[in-house]
Amino acid sequence: MSNINVEDYIKNLDDYIIVNQISNHPKFTDVMRFVCITRQSLDTQSKRFELNYVVRCFQDDKEVTSEFAQKRNSIIASENTRVALRDEYFQLVPNPQYIPSENPDEDDFYDKYLWHSGWDMIKGLMDNPVVISEKVGQYILVNDGDGYFD
Repeated sequence: MSNINVEDYIKNLDDYIIVNQISNHPKFTDVMRFVCITRQSLDTQSKRFELNYVVRCFQDDKEVTSEFAQKRNSIIASENTRVALRDEYFQLVPNPQYIPSENPDEDDFYDKYLWHSGWDMIKGLMDNPVVISEKVGQYILVNDGDGYFD
């Protein structure tokens, strides 16, 4: 991912809550991509937090977003979603009760680390003084690394 000036590409930054550059397109490697958060909603009754976004794509200084299908348009954290617990350096927190099996191929990723509900994560962010755009940006980059936006 190149270090570029986002404002050179996203002229209407005020239309978005957060803009994060993510990895270039996996098949069209000269296509730069940006996740642009368009809306956020918090519903304490249903214990659900939702971020709506669009992935904007650029190639040779031209926007080519319309040439790519948008697979998803929201990220949801709720009581029904599991989120890995992360430390202050945004590293996965190991499960202290985890015992590796003799065959590493059988080890379960979900057993190795601590997890909590998406709603508990959101509540934790609100209970502690954090810069929400920074945390959301970190989760965007983690999701990008997992192929969520591909």
